[in-house]
Amino acid sequence: MSMQAQQVVLPQIAPPTRLRRYRKNFTRFVTKNPLGAIGLFMVMVVIIMGIFVPVFQRYDPIDQDYLQRLNGPSVTHFFGTDEFGRDLWARIVGGARISLLVSFSSVAIGSVLGFILGIISGYFGGIVDNIFQRLVEVKLAIPGILLALALMTAFGAGVDKVILAIAISFVGRALRVIRGSVLSVKENVYIEAARAIGASHARIMFRHILPNVMAPFLIIASSALGGAILQESTLSFLGLGVPPPFPSWGRMTHALQLRGLVRADGPLDGHLPRHRHHLAGAWLQLLRRCPAGHLGPPPAR
Repeated sequence: MSMQAQQVVLPQIAPPTRLRRYRKNFTRFVTKNPLGAIGLFMVMVVIIMGIFVPVFQRYDPIDQDYLQRLNGPSVTHFFGTDEFGRDLWARIVGGARISLLVSFSSVAIGSVLGFILGIISGYFGGIVDNIFQRLVEVKLAIPGILLALALMTAFGAGVDKVILAIAISFVGRALRVIRGSVLSVKENVYIEAARAIGASHARIMFRHILPNVMAPFLIIASSALGGAILQESTLSFLGLGVPPPFPSWGRMTHALQLRGLVRADGPLDGHLPRHRHHLAGAWLQLLRRCPAGHLGPPPAR
């Protein structure tokens, strides 16, 4: 009598999808980093306000109405009006778009440029590293806001000039941080194995080293966003940033300070609009508190 072997069919476990994995990581991020979650939520609120500006505006931020100038907070004008009769709430919301544009663009340009130069400097070393490090030391000897002021004085006012000036001030910091990470990563065994099989320098840098230094890069970029908003506000406050009549948080702060010398209708008239850029910077710093494991991809091997 022959016995037939019975096949045991085990239930197949579906591998976790990418969406499910991201959802799990986000849930872990919210539960373990409540301050970072608060910062992320508030930053998203500012981003939504900047993108969907017309939804949050009842008035055009540029339109002037001299019959309504210097009014205090009311039902029609939540934060009152400025010296030209422009609605302050509309200008705050409109200024969010410009601040986000300047901060994200400048940080993207400066951080990416510093990221690439940092990989090259740390990977090749030698004279290339020495040249880059001496240039970075010269740059870091000058405060970022002073460098931005000098560049704005030389180039003139304009949104593109502001982005360029702030971006240059962030290159050195990103370069030095990424260089340090590359110096650590390039000593690993898998880098030596890649060299042994004849991998090119470009493949080693961008296929093996780049994914392993993304976490510090994202931390540097997220921390630089708050500084970029404050730098843009400072430049506009000094009259070297976004040119009028476009709304800018820094220029509004300057106008509110001048108004405070002659009148003060209440807390909403000066303090809340005045500290909007400080709040945005603080929210970004809260977002920075999340660990590197939640910001960057897992190390590649």
